[in-house]
Amino acid sequence: MKESFSPCAVVEALIHIKEEIKNKIMDSSITWEERLLLYEATQRINKYIKEIREG
Repeated sequence: MKESFSPCAVVEALIHIKEEIKNKIMDSSITWEERLLLYEATQRINKYIKEIREG
């Protein structure tokens, strides 16, 4: 059976993930390449959040 989630719950989860990524970006032990990949991931998450909110 396929589980479905409300758009609000999905947005909340994405925001939480984005905050975790932001914390990791600030970690001085990661490389610039990793930092760039994480930054790109936050940009994609922002895009998904915007799409969900706009319906």
